[in-house]
Amino acid sequence: MLACTYLCIFERLIPIELSLLEILELFETDKTLPFLRVKDIVEDELGTIYQARFYSSYFNPSSMTVVLEYIVVYSYGEASIKIIYAENPEKAIREYYKRSRYYSY
Repeated sequence: MLACTYLCIFERLIPIELSLLEILELFETDKTLPFLRVKDIVEDELGTIYQARFYSSYFNPSSMTVVLEYIVVYSYGEASIKIIYAENPEKAIREYYKRSRYYSY
């Protein structure tokens, strides 16, 4: 199985076209740039985004798995949005939450 990139909104996985290299280059430049790259898709799902802030990240170099989490403010309050690059996005989310219990970013 090949790794792909997904946008996770309310536990719904949406495949997106964003390579691992793009994610890493954008993130290295500014932590909010990966979110800005997918903001239009998020707004199609949630409506207008008034604010977005980087929350946390997870990177597993052995499996080339990346999870970036952002908190967005929209008309109904706040929501967690994740950009995931992984062969198995559900496993990546489990790894992310398991690690986040032990480390703060």
